[in-house]
Amino acid sequence: MSDETGKTLKIITSMTQREIEEKKHQVEAFINDASNRIEVTPQNENGATCGDGRTTREVGAQRALRQFGGDMDDYTTAIATLRKLGIELTDDHRRRVMNKVIQVTGGAENFYLHTDTHHADETLTANLIERGILPDGSKETPDRCGDFLAKLEDPSAYGLTDYDLRIAIEYTTGNGTLANVPNDVLPGDHGEFAAVQVYGPVSLQTQTEDGTQLFVLTEDLIAKRNVAMVAALQAEFARELSGSSQSQDLATIYSQTKAQHHLTTAQKLAPDLPLFKVTIPDMYNQATVEFVKVIGNL
Repeated sequence: MSDETGKTLKIITSMTQREIEEKKHQVEAFINDASNRIEVTPQNENGATCGDGRTTREVGAQRALRQFGGDMDDYTTAIATLRKLGIELTDDHRRRVMNKVIQVTGGAENFYLHTDTHHADETLTANLIERGILPDGSKETPDRCGDFLAKLEDPSAYGLTDYDLRIAIEYTTGNGTLANVPNDVLPGDHGEFAAVQVYGPVSLQTQTEDGTQLFVLTEDLIAKRNVAMVAALQAEFARELSGSSQSQDLATIYSQTKAQHHLTTAQKLAPDLPLFKVTIPDMYNQATVEFVKVIGNL
């Protein structure tokens, strides 16, 4: 453990009960403000954004599903899941996975990609070129969110390889299927005061009208997306999965892998923030808020 990590953990463990209660009251005010709630409908429930607190309200109002990485999260989750099931992934496997993700999201025109204004990094770009993730001559880091950046910097923490990430980049650049999908540009730095796991038929904006930010994961909608992805993978990889002793556990492993990816990203981006479980019964009634843990202590 480095000194820097030790200092971070010291900050994490020193969060007082009073501070937690103050954060809880802030969360309650955020989620009980009707203007921050989004009714889940058949039209918006499969539209994803990142759980990033900088996601604009305009985009958030149109898409109800919040998961770190947006739709690309399902590509990395699927790849890591198939690897856990013992499938030796080839270039063809990876492309079939990405094509299934695009299909489940409703086509390339509905695929959500995003970046921000501060993730260009010459040192990282040089490192990615050396690792074969980016082609020679690349000038800047690919447009991606903090979740994808974390995966680029430490793929093994997510059960991924450099080549898995190279394929994702190829799909979103040059002549790739997703190359013309507009990037939602998230401005400025992170300013989230907490993270919430949302349960119920309601989604949340990730920021208020005055710019107060919250990390948001919509767990019921994530579970629904997981079901769709598992069905697609079972159909696409029936032959390969038939040789795995764990093939019947695909749904469980997929869900566990995505949850672990989300936790890993949260711990990298916001280890000192409190996590709350939020249950919202409908668009009008009070939500319940339960403190889980400080993210770095999960």
